[in-house]
Amino acid sequence: MVYSRLSTSQLYQSGLEGIYKNQAAMNEALQEISSGKKNMSPVEIAQSLSYNVNISNYSQYNKNGETVLPKLNTQEVAIRDIIDNLQSLRDLVVENKSSSNTANKDLYLEKFNNIKDSLLADINIKDPYNNFVFSGYSGNTEPFPTILSNYMGDQGVSEIRIGDDNFVELNFPGSDILTTEMQTAISDFGNYLNSNTPLSNTVLDNLDQGLSDLEVVLTKLGGRMNKIEQAATLSNNIIASDESRLSELQDADLTSAINKLNSASNALQASLKAQVTIQSLTIFDYM
Repeated sequence: MVYSRLSTSQLYQSGLEGIYKNQAAMNEALQEISSGKKNMSPVEIAQSLSYNVNISNYSQYNKNGETVLPKLNTQEVAIRDIIDNLQSLRDLVVENKSSSNTANKDLYLEKFNNIKDSLLADINIKDPYNNFVFSGYSGNTEPFPTILSNYMGDQGVSEIRIGDDNFVELNFPGSDILTTEMQTAISDFGNYLNSNTPLSNTVLDNLDQGLSDLEVVLTKLGGRMNKIEQAATLSNNIIASDESRLSELQDADLTSAINKLNSASNALQASLKAQVTIQSLTIFDYM
């Protein structure tokens, strides 16, 4: 009877372990069904963490690009307007050179002053975040108090990360926008209109050089904006791919989870019945 009692005790303990195991399996299946997420292995958890970090990084790169695009758009609008105004100034110079009617000088002077005011407004434009866009790092400093004054900003060029090893520059110093050639041309033409000084032969050359310089700046700016768009496309593709992999890794197969639940439930019922039988045998052994 000692052997019998020992065997029955072992059966009893084994039965309890079976009940606990089946209960744990049921709880796991219920958890997967309720959360929609499966219980992952340590390796899967590490992979999941890697995907989440990558998604977070590339989402931030996208936000960086979205944040600075308004600043770049503001620069583009301003530079294009400066080009238009310089072209209008050039046309005015040509018209003056070909005209012998000095009575139109007052009209030309009025047009000239309007162009200067527009140029000054463009070079001192602010971005949507209320910073001067053409003052380098000195966003609170007005780059040019007057159209002929010295540049008051600095030569700083900011950049922002839009990829793991991908950065884009965000601004041009004002000295790259309103160049010495442009200021010289404006000054010379202003002196001509306001006095009897002869019109300098270099005015058109200086204006042409300024316009050429601005076209180069505009091309660089377009390249920066394209770079952000290309980086955003790459980021979105990486995010979509990693989200898909993460879903495959984390998301529970509901059909499989329900089958596991049913299987664990049936096994638990069987374990409970078996345990009742074992308990009866234990009582019998002591009779």
